[in-house]
Amino acid sequence: MEAEGEERLEVAAVDQQFMLGPALIVTPVLHPGASNVTGTFFSARWFQLETGAPLAPQPWEGRVPGRVMLQAGLGDVPVHVRGGHVVAMQRSAMTSVDARKTPMTLVVAMDQPRLSTVRESGPDVCIPRIQSGKARGELFMDDGVTIDTVQKGEYTLISM
Repeated sequence: MEAEGEERLEVAAVDQQFMLGPALIVTPVLHPGASNVTGTFFSARWFQLETGAPLAPQPWEGRVPGRVMLQAGLGDVPVHVRGGHVVAMQRSAMTSVDARKTPMTLVVAMDQPRLSTVRESGPDVCIPRIQSGKARGELFMDDGVTIDTVQKGEYTLISM
């Protein structure tokens, strides 16, 4: 599994999960008959992709920080979205042309709200203020048919 910055040390030994870009983490069930799977979630807010419910980090296995037991059977594939990211999704189809006809969904996973202080008219007056969480993402779109759209500049890139 790939991580960023200091998180690289935390996830160096994780070999049963993988990241899809910087926003999604997949924790597949790899053993027949299993009803749960262990995931390692490094320092960030995480949400279940399917339901949007926040992942409640409750270390269990020997009190290892970030390790979470997820309920999942062999047919389930737990996918979580990292806070601070926007993920664009469409339903699957047999061809990319058909997939483009399905509705687009934007999954917005806010990062952690931050507490800051605002100084008012005087050096001794500080008012606490909670700043809302933020999320960013990009959406790349081309016609789904043309070859070498990036080289030809025939695409749309939207930053959110």
